[in-house]
Amino acid sequence: MRRYFGWKGLSLIIKLESINDLEVLLHNTNDMCKQQYETLVKLAEEIEDEEAKQQFYDFSSDNFILYEDTLPRINKYSILINLWTHLEYSVFQLANEAISELRLNAVNVRGQGFNDYLNFLRDNVEKNLVSSEKEEEIEILRVIRNRIVHSNGFVDRENKAKQQVDAIKYVESNELLSFSEDDRIIMSNYFVEECLDLASEIIEEIHNEIYKSGE
Repeated sequence: MRRYFGWKGLSLIIKLESINDLEVLLHNTNDMCKQQYETLVKLAEEIEDEEAKQQFYDFSSDNFILYEDTLPRINKYSILINLWTHLEYSVFQLANEAISELRLNAVNVRGQGFNDYLNFLRDNVEKNLVSSEKEEEIEILRVIRNRIVHSNGFVDRENKAKQQVDAIKYVESNELLSFSEDDRIIMSNYFVEECLDLASEIIEEIHNEIYKSGE
């Protein structure tokens, strides 16, 4: 990322730092869960009596599941939800900044939601803003986020509604995504990291296009 100065630069830095905070949360939580899981394994290995060892595994089974699956999944789900909210609101803020900076005739941003805000910027700032490839990646992020919000990450293969069909299609065609045995979406850390990078790139691209005349 280039260096930015003044209040315009500070505005961008604040937007990007919020995404950086989510990345820190991802890695710190993963590290904590890995450490706790390895501690449980080490404790089990130190038990010489096989019957006692099995009792330990039985007694600690919930904790094994907690650190290996539950907490990492909840953390990644939460990060994706927060990321989408932050991206959508940041683009909304940038659209309003464009009205002021470029002295557009518009009084306010038309519509609601990411696509409306992006289309407003394309109509008033730069028609080629955000590549089609990035827009496809944004759609995957949106669809996965919606499944997390509306069904806790589960998909219904019997339901032929577009949102269900799209979610299944995106997961099955992405090597960074998969399904559990009960059809819950599993996200790799790399997928979350790619989504974080994508959001940062889009916010920075839009900011630079709005303020390029002042560089």
